[in-house]
Amino acid sequence: MAINDRTAQEPPPFLGTRPGRRAQAIQRLQIGGLGLGVILLVIGVANVVMDRAQEVEQTAVPEAKLNTPAPEETQASDPLADIGVVPSPEPTTPTPEPTSTAGDAPKAPPAL
Repeated sequence: MAINDRTAQEPPPFLGTRPGRRAQAIQRLQIGGLGLGVILLVIGVANVVMDRAQEVEQTAVPEAKLNTPAPEETQASDPLADIGVVPSPEPTTPTPEPTSTAGDAPKAPPAL
């Protein structure tokens, strides 16, 4: 009979013996439910935004698009070569020098 007296005085083991354990479980459930609700709300808003974007895309007037001419192909220039800081990557054709006459002194070869 001592066993029956003991169970009548103590709470059952599945409810727990620490105070506030049930309150913590309820709070965790509330936070989890709130988190799921926020996620569903964000997904819903994203879905509405995507639907509106597709609707606007389908109803847009094709003539309203900006018609820009195709860019003309120009040779790519090197800004540093243009201002003379580095040599140009493009081969340059040498300018022909005039032929020397008998009275002219011979010219030194160009420096590299």
